[in-house]
Amino acid sequence: MAGINAVSPPAGAVSGNENNTSAVKKNRGLDFQGFLKIIAAQMQNQSLSSSSTDTSQYVMQLTLFSAIQAMNTMTEQSAQQYASSLIGKNVVVSELNKTTGKREPVEGKVDSVTFDVSTNTAYLNIGNKRYNVSDVTGVLGTGQAVPDSNSGKQKTS
Repeated sequence: MAGINAVSPPAGAVSGNENNTSAVKKNRGLDFQGFLKIIAAQMQNQSLSSSSTDTSQYVMQLTLFSAIQAMNTMTEQSAQQYASSLIGKNVVVSELNKTTGKREPVEGKVDSVTFDVSTNTAYLNIGNKRYNVSDVTGVLGTGQAVPDSNSGKQKTS
């Protein structure tokens, strides 16, 4: 990557405006269009000397970025599928106690799931509160009665 070691977001590029088309979105880093702009600028500004970047390096960078983008998409889809699979189940989530500053477990049944497309984040709706799917610390089950293997009595999963 001739001369580029890291890419920092331009000042003021992060905005709460949903219509913002800059290369940086919600502190999530560089998007594909931003990456292409950087590659185009690199190609336009390279000198014709023998130390110029080889075209194959640009193709390699583009391929690598595409692979990383595909992995991110798969990770986001996996989180959405996981969140959806929790509907109707009792879960434990970790919630920040604003008074103590410590995280505390909260147990409840997942009523529904909400997806925030601006951040690609899945949220679990438990009661009248919303929790990030990444805060799940345990899945207890569906709340249906099942036999206890030790006593033979019914217990709630």
